Amino acid sequence: MWSKIETETLPKKAPTLYWAYYALAKLGRWHDSKRTGVVGWEVLWDGWFVLNQLIDGARIMQQHILKK
Repeated sequence: MWSKIETETLPKKAPTLYWAYYALAKLGRWHDSKRTGVVGWEVLWDGWFVLNQLIDGARIMQQHILKK
């Protein structure tokens, strides 16, 4: 999820849960247009779905590469 959201390399210290909350929201196409900072559950669900698609795609590619 870090490489999809951030342009920097992964830090040595693990990202916080606060970061993960907003990163998942960004994957769900959330923008803080109302300036409330509150993410709805539908956007979090969409972000979770996108994250799962990314993970599934990575697993398929790993299996494809290992077969060669």
